[in-house]
Amino acid sequence: VGAINSDVMDALTGRLDVTHHLIEERLGRVDYFAGNTFTAADIMNVFALTTMRVFIPFDLTDFPNIRAYLNRIGTRAAYQQAIKTGEKIVI
Repeated sequence: VGAINSDVMDALTGRLDVTHHLIEERLGRVDYFAGNTFTAADIMNVFALTTMRVFIPFDLTDFPNIRAYLNRIGTRAAYQQAIKTGEKIVI
């Protein structure tokens, strides 16, 4: 398998940047994706904001709302239990 074309990576990085800005704005208004209650939407999106960054690095330094969200998720008892056999949130 060859390396990913740089044009493809540039397009992907640009889309990720837009997406992260939209997520940042949303999480500046509510605690969780669907409002102020933890839902399946959060379970689905945590992967993209954590584990996926191992494969496609994305610096969250300029995204304080996303970082705060990941901290909220990371302190949940159910999440703490799950990471005992898995991985920790990457902030």
